[in-house]
Amino acid sequence: MATNLTSYKSLQSGIFVRINCEYYKANSAASPSTQVLRFSDLNRTVTIGGESYVGLGNFMSITSSASEIKIGNSEISIGITGIPNTSIAEVINSRFKGSEIIVYRGLFNATTNVLLAVTGNPFKRFHGVITNYTINEEYNNDTLTSSSTITFTASSMVEVLGNTAKGRRTNPKDQKNFYPSDVSMDRIPALVRSKFNFGAPL
Repeated sequence: MATNLTSYKSLQSGIFVRINCEYYKANSAASPSTQVLRFSDLNRTVTIGGESYVGLGNFMSITSSASEIKIGNSEISIGITGIPNTSIAEVINSRFKGSEIIVYRGLFNATTNVLLAVTGNPFKRFHGVITNYTINEEYNNDTLTSSSTITFTASSMVEVLGNTAKGRRTNPKDQKNFYPSDVSMDRIPALVRSKFNFGAPL
């Protein structure tokens, strides 16, 4: 059902990104842990659902997503610029590839900066998995300093599930996992590399 916003003269929108990294290390000596990273393209920190999203403002960019009636395969890229070199170790030591990523769009009152009390706000715009990331370094000759840009590429869950390998192995062990008392696959190892002449006369 469409959201009726005709009663509002002006609105402010924000993109909120939530990354669930199950193998996160702040440095090479740290023990891996699960870390949830939350940030937005607003210039302030916003709390949604009890979780705080750090405002990155113009330091964050995201490719546009298409609104479709039928769910389809889609891919987005999220860029974060101005990352100090001291923080690059967190990205390199962690395993962001395969992490779950969810993108929301929130609508706010432009005057009070309060999230609008409409059904479904903030709205989920994307749900997928990070498939790759790149790091680009930018060096400033005037200040003799450098900063980095990290770009996450993510594929939607529809595409991830579509590329998932399906099926099972036909051996006794796998058969017992599904049906512990079934013995129909017990002779499979003995039949490996056997030659059969199907259709030959007896």
